[in-house]
Amino acid sequence: MNDMVHTQTTPTVPSLLPLWLTRSEWVVVGLGVCLLGFGVIVVALFTQRVRGASVSWLPAHVIGAAYLAFGVWALVGGFNPFFFVFVVPAVLLVVASWEVRLPGEVTRPSPRRTGL
Repeated sequence: MNDMVHTQTTPTVPSLLPLWLTRSEWVVVGLGVCLLGFGVIVVALFTQRVRGASVSWLPAHVIGAAYLAFGVWALVGGFNPFFFVFVVPAVLLVVASWEVRLPGEVTRPSPRRTGL
């Protein structure tokens, strides 16, 4: 009598992922997408700055600090030159986003988009 009971199972997230990648490979893919997003943020900041707008450098500093912290942590954990891929861009990003104002320099406010 109990063999007629149906149990419905819902698929878990790992079972919905394509089978040719392992769970750890999907983590790497996810991290790559995050890094791409960070790159888009930084490029947008620098584009606005090149156009003369006054922008906050906080996002660039936070992203650079995170890259640097991870790279140094990975290098200290076991020296693998691969992790310079994180350290070098982090240092370059922090240095490039360090805002130095010359005496008397005036910055324009950020341009506002107007609707049509």
